[in-house]
Amino acid sequence: MTKTKLISRVALLIATIFLGACTNTPVRYYLMSPIPGEIPDVAGKDLLLGVGPVQLPDYVNRPNLVTRASATRIEVPKDHKWGATLDSHFTAILAENLRDRLGLNSVLVYPWQPGTRLDYQLSADITRFIYTEGAVRLDAGWSLRKRNDGTIVDGASRISETSGDSYDDIVDAMSRAVARLADEIIMRLGQARK
Repeated sequence: MTKTKLISRVALLIATIFLGACTNTPVRYYLMSPIPGEIPDVAGKDLLLGVGPVQLPDYVNRPNLVTRASATRIEVPKDHKWGATLDSHFTAILAENLRDRLGLNSVLVYPWQPGTRLDYQLSADITRFIYTEGAVRLDAGWSLRKRNDGTIVDGASRISETSGDSYDDIVDAMSRAVARLADEIIMRLGQARK
């Protein structure tokens, strides 16, 4: 190999590496935030609430944010990811919203220690949690079980939060949707305690 060919190949390799580095989009990581809400007169500070298990659909429970592009197609961008696993993050944000709204000292997140004596346990099956057509949609079936007598309060929520199409807007709308789910659960808890 001649010196000219070697220099040309090295230059081409450097240019390829440089161009590749310039075109890589940095990965952005997202977390939802709890949304402040009013504290209703539903529970005492010492009530012990356990949140979980909470199930999410497999198609959204992945490291990347997922959006619906059409009735039959989802998009999974490689450079927009959750900063935590979505199922545990969703559960933690729901628990924090419930704790703040109920004015509780603490809320336990599943799994908790065996033998823990909860006053209430909330479990949920999230069937939809995705951005589509300008809104985040959250559909959930949930159950609130009272420990001392086994009473179960069942609920179903269908929530839609308007959103812009940037990922920051989408995650913000997701935060609001989880907060509204907490509000609906608290409303049913208040009805059950009357």
